[in-house]
Amino acid sequence: MVVNVFHVGVGGDTGRCRVAAAAVALVAVLVFGGMRPRAAAAGTCERETVVNYRAPLEALPHVRQAPRDERLTLGQIQVRVAKTGYELPTGASTQGFRLAFRTESVTPRWELDAELRRVSVAFPKGHLLATRHLTTKRVHGERPEELTFPIASRPAIYRITMTIADARGRRLGRFGRYVRVLPFGLSPTLRLLGGPYRPGEWVDGCLENRGVVALRFDSTWVERLEGSEWRPVVLAPQYRIAVSGVGETLLPGNAELTSGYLPPNAGPGTYRLAWTGSPFSLGEGSSRWIDSLPPVELSSASFEVAGP
Repeated sequence: MVVNVFHVGVGGDTGRCRVAAAAVALVAVLVFGGMRPRAAAAGTCERETVVNYRAPLEALPHVRQAPRDERLTLGQIQVRVAKTGYELPTGASTQGFRLAFRTESVTPRWELDAELRRVSVAFPKGHLLATRHLTTKRVHGERPEELTFPIASRPAIYRITMTIADARGRRLGRFGRYVRVLPFGLSPTLRLLGGPYRPGEWVDGCLENRGVVALRFDSTWVERLEGSEWRPVVLAPQYRIAVSGVGETLLPGNAELTSGYLPPNAGPGTYRLAWTGSPFSLGEGSSRWIDSLPPVELSSASFEVAGP
């Protein structure tokens, strides 16, 4: 469980005031953390992927990808081969490969050749768009070498391949990767799970990011309808993210569970679950404009809490 900030309505101000409340949050954890009552019908949010944007890439011919976080031995030289850029960019980006040699080794004189093709499932061979050649320099120390291409913002699928040869022309390795450029889309939803809910229970919701922009978790809380306005419940809300390996990030096409606490003193009325998060870029270059987008605020369908 992750404890975050709490939201309080101040006087007649209908906005939310974000207050860092470590002490209050700690008390909430001690009081409510060990007792995790759930609604009778818990609901499910089991699908990690609601939209598989990689499906067209998975349907294309297999290419040998560079192993992640591992060094390769090519021609008795240890080198790390990594991808540059995000494989599902929104807009223009720079894509290719990066080579990093060990600090204590001497960078060999290698010949690197790369090509960029626009491909499709119907035409996997694709159209050749550009080629690049690079000769690595013999230097001491860790010196990364990059072989990249500028990728336009036009939605399409691209294949980048790189061949490594030694000074004699002997091939040492060949690697490839696919990149799918997606049109901008921001369409997350918050779906209420389970119910009916009673005071002292956690209210569960399923966040579904059907857009192509990643979202960073901010907080989840419960709101109560007072007249014609929704106001946060005045108690340190907490949220829990039941996701393996992703942490506080809602990736494009993924779904994740989030929760807000309905305090024991919540009276009868109409409530809903609310969530806020911030868009952020996963790629490089011009996709950084995504980081300046305003926060996303979501709310679930309302639910009723009956009296005693």
